[in-house]
Amino acid sequence: GILKYVFQNQDEGIVVDIGAADGFMNSNSAVLLRRPGWKGILVEPESIQFKKLHSMYEDRPGVVTFNCAIGLHEGEKEMHTCLQVSTFLDDIKKSAEDMHDVIFSTEHIHMQSLTTLLDKCKIIEEIDFLTIDVEGMNYEVWRSLNKEKYAPKLVCIEGKGYAMLGYREFCILGGNTFYLREDLYTI
Repeated sequence: GILKYVFQNQDEGIVVDIGAADGFMNSNSAVLLRRPGWKGILVEPESIQFKKLHSMYEDRPGVVTFNCAIGLHEGEKEMHTCLQVSTFLDDIKKSAEDMHDVIFSTEHIHMQSLTTLLDKCKIIEEIDFLTIDVEGMNYEVWRSLNKEKYAPKLVCIEGKGYAMLGYREFCILGGNTFYLREDLYTI
């Protein structure tokens, strides 16, 4: 896949996965975290998915998991959740209810900016890969990152057509768009 291609000669690095789910199914970070030299910051707000994610990586040095949400507005937020999807947006909740006949419950979860989280982690190395898959709030997560302080080499965002200053669209795979930092773009 694209990650094996981009990072083929890189034995170590840092991946930040926002919306990491259980860390296995549909994971954009798992392929890199299988490499012993890679470290990760994995975020999942939904409690059941987070428990699976945390148990998968709790004994892995260099990988930390967080049960929180990432966005522009810090504080406690109400999240709609069912086994298939979790979201803060009423229109996505309604669409999932109509299309998949699911019933949502509500969780209260702490939200913070991506910059705040990375500051707490004391990240000093360059972030190699940032992946964002948060059901309708992807661009808000991106906007919550201080790009002057943290400028990931490669960014994957679920969806298409985002304005990514300092980045170029690298490729589209499935529902994800990959953006490469402009100073690295040589194609």
